[in-house]
Amino acid sequence: MVDAIHDTVGGRNRVLIANTSGSMNSYNFGTGSPTWLAPLSLGGQPTASPLTVAGGGGSVNILAPVAAGGACAGHCVALLHETTVRTTPSFRCRMVASATVAGRPTAGANFSGYVFFGDSSGTLYAYNMSSGCASLTSASVGNGSRVVGAPLVFDGGGGGSGADEVFVLVTSSSGTNLQHWRYTEVCNNGNGEGDGNCENGNQRRPTLTRVGSVSLNGGNAVGYSTSATALPLTLAVATGSGRLDLARISTSFNMSTPNGGSITLPNGTVAARAPYWCACPGPDLIGVGGTNGALYLFNTTNLSLAYRYDGQADGSPAINTTPMADAAGDWYFGANDGYVYDVEIPVIGTQTPPIQLFKAARFGPGGAISSSPVVAACSSPARPVDVCMFFGSSPAGSFFARIGATRIADLRACLSSANGSTCTGIPRLWALAQVGPAGVYVQGWSYYSP
Repeated sequence: MVDAIHDTVGGRNRVLIANTSGSMNSYNFGTGSPTWLAPLSLGGQPTASPLTVAGGGGSVNILAPVAAGGACAGHCVALLHETTVRTTPSFRCRMVASATVAGRPTAGANFSGYVFFGDSSGTLYAYNMSSGCASLTSASVGNGSRVVGAPLVFDGGGGGSGADEVFVLVTSSSGTNLQHWRYTEVCNNGNGEGDGNCENGNQRRPTLTRVGSVSLNGGNAVGYSTSATALPLTLAVATGSGRLDLARISTSFNMSTPNGGSITLPNGTVAARAPYWCACPGPDLIGVGGTNGALYLFNTTNLSLAYRYDGQADGSPAINTTPMADAAGDWYFGANDGYVYDVEIPVIGTQTPPIQLFKAARFGPGGAISSSPVVAACSSPARPVDVCMFFGSSPAGSFFARIGATRIADLRACLSSANGSTCTGIPRLWALAQVGPAGVYVQGWSYYSP
């Protein structure tokens, strides 16, 4: 259930993949070959995706949430240091948590060297990874609640007397909310002065203060995706109660919920993993995989359903992964039948939404796919349009696939001289073609009247 990451920090271009035995590997993103001399031992089973932070001299710090005993006291974030691309990282220290850290940590913005993360007990933590994993402070986000996903951290400005603005998604069976916290370091000099400038040997006091909260619909949130990495941005939040909600954060750190930004997922769908926000060719789309085996793609303006893939041709295997799209707008997801699916938007004439996606390919080793596919361009001078994908199978291990320039195209059209928004009652043409450097091959076609 722990996703790999595509890591490009410090000039790297690799994927980091961990397994349930507590071993992490690094693979070149374009070739699938290992980059470390030996696998890395995390000291415990991974519980969330790692964070990578650039260090000095080309080094990289890796922060990996794990479940382990000993000094970890059950749950922690392990800090590991990688000096060069080829050198297996070495263990530095641990940041202890009270319960499972199920979301990726996030680095401080104004406070360099700091890190923020939450756990399933509903505690938000601030640590100093530059000072031996020193604990700074922590705060409760609410009784009976848990933190979902990685905190969003933005620079509040002001240096040592300034702030980090921290946003966390908080959920329980009874509801979900987006909370805004502010991390500051105030020096109380004993004369009523509170600032970040500590005179006469006084120490700064790390503080997490809740600034505000906005309520969303549905309980047991499973994750979120964002429209951007910088403000302003919008979050798409999926819940285990079958909801999809939008929440916005402005450049002034204000939160809001847009009109029409909350729907019940179609056909009783329940999401098990976070949605994916695609900056697709044309309008942005939000992809949600359902435990009913369907993939739904929604418009980002009003959450109207634009495309769907029902999975019925393959028995509708449950989707327990986050779907992902490549730069061309083709979608990939792993399913419980042991396959990764490549589904695509047909090249069409006028059609009535929601438009049915078509299956271009499926491939896999068997065993449920519970680790979400990681997809990105991996072009080279000889193969300028290739896409590479990594995915994990339980219990078959980790896999690398290179997707070349040859693709399947599904073409549909209405035969009418009249303008219109639907094809109702109009004769149609359909063709399935293979398109690639070697040419175009028609695999099937039909003319039919509905």
